[in-house]
Amino acid sequence: MKSINRGVVMDRAEALKATRNGAIAATISGIITLVVVLFALSSNANGDLGLWNDPLNFFDIALVFLCAFGIYRKSRAAAIVLFLYFIFAKVIIGLSLGRVPGLLISLIFFYYFAKAIQGTVVFHRIEKKENPEYRGAPSWYYFCGYSGGAVLYATPWLWCTNDDRASACNRSAVGRKSACQPC
Repeated sequence: MKSINRGVVMDRAEALKATRNGAIAATISGIITLVVVLFALSSNANGDLGLWNDPLNFFDIALVFLCAFGIYRKSRAAAIVLFLYFIFAKVIIGLSLGRVPGLLISLIFFYYFAKAIQGTVVFHRIEKKENPEYRGAPSWYYFCGYSGGAVLYATPWLWCTNDDRASACNRSAVGRKSACQPC
């Protein structure tokens, strides 16, 4: 069965492929981020890599891997959270560095993350039509997914807004950009 999604026809196999490719892209993105953060931390990097020289970046990595697993499990919420997070992260990086490094690769990831959203939505739409006993995810899944993702990502930023901790973050970031310093 095919589902028409704003003029684009996608069947179950294409939806599953788009979802799988989105999960793979998210895993690759998480691995790349993990390698960059580990390198930046181990070399006490400055300059452009100084942005990733902060252990709080492990929250970002955890969010990406959790969303990758959610997309693998065909979660619409995980696909949307990852897509929005990726946009937000690229804007923050662009504002902090004055440019977006790896723009072409970022656009490729955007494509796969957008296709993952489409794949998960189409998969659930087809499943609902074909399976009379289909039950979508309970509403508390969405509440936990969206609010959990927001809390996981916002925790380092909120942690650094505390006056005592913010001054510690600013002192440790002398000479380099830090995730603790708002752009």
